[in-house]
Amino acid sequence: MKRLSIIFFIISNSILYGQTKPQGSYKLIAIKDFISNHTDTTSQQISGGGITFKSDTTILGSMSINSFMASYHVNQNNIKIKTGAYTKICCDNNLSGQFYRELGQMENFLISGDSLILTRPNKNLYLLKIK
Repeated sequence: MKRLSIIFFIISNSILYGQTKPQGSYKLIAIKDFISNHTDTTSQQISGGGITFKSDTTILGSMSINSFMASYHVNQNNIKIKTGAYTKICCDNNLSGQFYRELGQMENFLISGDSLILTRPNKNLYLLKIK
């Protein structure tokens, strides 16, 4: 029942705001794990980290040090992200690595104003649009 409520909320909010897919650049602000009830925030842990959703279904991303590429496919409020090339210039901090690993596991998205939430059962990635 809880999952159904979340899906309804995602669908109704995306219809309300009229955006059908993520577009533009976003900065990661938090990763929420609902099983452990733990939230990692990025205010001091990632400087310059974020992702850009391009109209050709590619994603360009940056971490604390490294960069990555990915592709995405959107069907209504479902999203499939396939992570790809990743530079390994140096070790990223733990949160950057977690962000990259979690990104490919996200299943749904919600766009509300300048916020983008990528979701899967028990885990959310919170991103804020860069203007």
